[in-house]
Amino acid sequence: MKHPIRVERYDGTDKELVRDITNRRYDSLEEFYKLLSKKYSSDARKDMESGHPLVSLRLKIIAEYHEKIREEFSSLWKICEKYMR
Repeated sequence: MKHPIRVERYDGTDKELVRDITNRRYDSLEEFYKLLSKKYSSDARKDMESGHPLVSLRLKIIAEYHEKIREEFSSLWKICEKYMR
C-alpha cells in the first residue's frame, strides 16, 4: 500500500485540517477517535499477518492511545453537553 502524504479530498493546509477537526463538538471527536482506534487496530492485525511484527506492535500501541483519547472526549462531552443545548 502506498501511503499518501496529503488528504486527497481536502484542499486546505494541514494546519487548517487540524483546526477543522479540533473545532468539532466533543461527542463528534469521541466518534472520530473511536474510528481512528479501530483503523489502527485493523492495520496492526494486517501488518502482523504480513510478517511485520514491529510495525504491528507500534500500530497497536497507537490504537490504544487513540482509545484513551476517545475516553477523554467521552468524559469531556458528559461535562459540556448541557452547554450545547
